[in-house]
Amino acid sequence: MANEITFNGSIVASSTNFSERIEPGSLSIDLSDLEMSSGVKEVTEATPGTEIVATTSGLASGGMYFFRNLSTTLSVEVGRGPSGSFAPFLMLKPGEYSIGRLASTMPAAVAVFAQTTTTGTAELQFKVFDGT
Repeated sequence: MANEITFNGSIVASSTNFSERIEPGSLSIDLSDLEMSSGVKEVTEATPGTEIVATTSGLASGGMYFFRNLSTTLSVEVGRGPSGSFAPFLMLKPGEYSIGRLASTMPAAVAVFAQTTTTGTAELQFKVFDGT
């Protein structure tokens, strides 16, 4: 195998008289140059948020991300910042996670920030891979 990220996904939704299952298969994404930024950061409601991945991280644009809200009580929003103001593109309720691809300007030209939606401190686990 080459340097790549493999992403497998499925969604199952059900309600009283409704059931839906989506299994789109797997994606293989080129891992540009084996760079990654990862860790756990404390996030608060303070404006403009907490910088998660800086533009100086050495990662190219459009990498793959994994974010997990480790809080059991607070929601966390993830977005771009700080120039202008914080602009969230993702909300994680307590215990939720998300996997996907960042926009082509992130994180090389625009830093990734996060902040809680209410007063308090939450921990956000993150991994951002340099992918093309």
